[in-house]
Amino acid sequence: MDRGKWVLNYTDKQVAQVDVTLTLTKAILDKIHLGKEEFDNEVKKRNVKIKGERTKFDEFIGPLDNFPFWFNIVTPRAE
Repeated sequence: MDRGKWVLNYTDKQVAQVDVTLTLTKAILDKIHLGKEEFDNEVKKRNVKIKGERTKFDEFIGPLDNFPFWFNIVTPRAE
């Protein structure tokens, strides 16, 4: 997969047909995002429900970068 050709944009419009839909609570999403829970474990526990093609979701998240939670946005210039 060429990572240089992916763009993620937000829109409030919905498409007529989707390849995959995930259903989960904000609390579970927060736990996964903060590294307190593993995504696949939450799927196994049925806290995340997947409708459609799981491989399409994996393709979607594959090229996304994973940044440390507390990364510097602006770093002070060294004197």
